[in-house]
Amino acid sequence: MEISAKVVCASVSKGVKLTTLEAIMPRIILAEWNTHRKFTRNTSSSRAISLSKMHDTVATEPFIPKYLGHNRRGMQAGEELSAQEYSMAVIAMEMHMQSALALHRVLTKLDVHKQWTNRYLEPFMWSKVVVTATEWDNFDVQRDHGDAQPEMQEVARHVKHARNKAHHIERTKHLPYIDIFDYDRPDASWVSAFRCAAVSYTDPGQRYSWEDEVARGKQLVQNSPPHWSPLEHIAWADSVYELSNFDAPWLQFRKLYAQGLK
Repeated sequence: MEISAKVVCASVSKGVKLTTLEAIMPRIILAEWNTHRKFTRNTSSSRAISLSKMHDTVATEPFIPKYLGHNRRGMQAGEELSAQEYSMAVIAMEMHMQSALALHRVLTKLDVHKQWTNRYLEPFMWSKVVVTATEWDNFDVQRDHGDAQPEMQEVARHVKHARNKAHHIERTKHLPYIDIFDYDRPDASWVSAFRCAAVSYTDPGQRYSWEDEVARGKQLVQNSPPHWSPLEHIAWADSVYELSNFDAPWLQFRKLYAQGLK
């Protein structure tokens, strides 16, 4: 597994681009990613992914930094470690990973829930993120910059490249993970919401029957409390704009549903 980003839906209305991407990044930088408030996002969850799947993923595809710099004062590292120093550091990290995997197996046998057990593997985890936004300038300036952590710089470059090469379609509906031929199918917005939510515990690319996905999408807001965030990736270009983290004219499905309009 490696850092990557791909566009899953790109729309434009009145000159305003709305883009949904699927990105893979090391979990260690997720907190920094989540500081960008103009982003709507859902992320693979340590609390939701099964114990066996999480163990197997970390055991076979762990995150190990490609670059390590010397410690110094401040948030940026000093000069890069020598090849020998880097090799020794990676050996130490792998020893720690094997210890964490052993603890994970013990807690699994003790039937400790995954919301605790999986946390001990987080330094070695990868995260899959679904993100939707109209405004990327602050992210680009802050994260595609030499002061950012190297892994975050790489994520930012992949995200920028994916956006720049995307073809944004002129339209009034933005439905991530929905094929263009399905845009007018009944309840397509609920299917889109479910597929965005699926990143938390499985894969947005996994498909069920249309009817099942509609039901799963609606279940998001029928839960107590409701799970609203997946509905924020879906949007309509609407003349009645309401303030959100999207620029006008894009109005989120969450807002429209709350008003009883969708």
